[in-house]
Amino acid sequence: MRGESPLQNLPPEILEKIFKFFASNIKQLKHLSDTCRKFADVIRKIHIRVSIPLEEELIRWLHTTSLRLHSLTNKEIAAYIQDQIGPLNIDTLKTARLVSFDYQSRKCEVTRHYWMLLLHFSRHCSVSLRRLELNADLAPGIKLFRFADLITSFKNLQRLCIHFSAHIELNQRILHSNDAQKLIDVILAELPHLKVLNIYTFPPVRISLESPGLIEFGLFKSELTSIVQLKTPALRRLNVGEDFKKLLLSNLHQERLTSYSSVHRTLLPVVYSGAQIVEWVRWTLR
Repeated sequence: MRGESPLQNLPPEILEKIFKFFASNIKQLKHLSDTCRKFADVIRKIHIRVSIPLEEELIRWLHTTSLRLHSLTNKEIAAYIQDQIGPLNIDTLKTARLVSFDYQSRKCEVTRHYWMLLLHFSRHCSVSLRRLELNADLAPGIKLFRFADLITSFKNLQRLCIHFSAHIELNQRILHSNDAQKLIDVILAELPHLKVLNIYTFPPVRISLESPGLIEFGLFKSELTSIVQLKTPALRRLNVGEDFKKLLLSNLHQERLTSYSSVHRTLLPVVYSGAQIVEWVRWTLR
């Protein structure tokens, strides 16, 4: 056929491997899809990764073709991009990164638009989602907090990253509140498949974790927070900031010189794995 591309003669299996390199380039995928029916059929099998905002033309194309998304990332204010995410097919979404400064100026709560956006994800991909990164607040809900209700609705989550705001942190510490700890307790108790938990700007000054399956925990922008208890027999990696690491190792050294009665008494030697990572070889707390 005149003008036919050599690519069109390749088997679909080979085309799929080639097109995977464009999984996050929606403009290029649309161009390929418009080329011929064969390309369009192959693109339907690709795990597409979308970053919002997108051009309106590309949003319409994703909507009309009902392409299933594998990953979605948004860092914009929800009020501005809600109309873009609404038409997308997220029923089989695996990864959602939804982090922006979507907090009400006079309250320690996320905006109404951001909350409605999260509810949209809960309705459409509560079964499929495996990775979730989001902002959170401590507003009341059915299970103590509305974010406990929301996050635990994604029953198959394996990786979770929670961002609190500095305003929430300051408010909670002034009130000497332990609400964020209660939120984490509910999440760990009700998400049996969760393997990785990362927290940014943890409000209380103390944190404890209890989870039989958690293998990795990260605590960031929380230099004044102390880890007081880890009932995590499967834990293999602890990710912390450099200042936190130095403080923790100093405390461990002092405890070994004075007594073995603290919660860290069975901690074995620490293995370094990069500037920001400490990997625990073994952690057994009683």
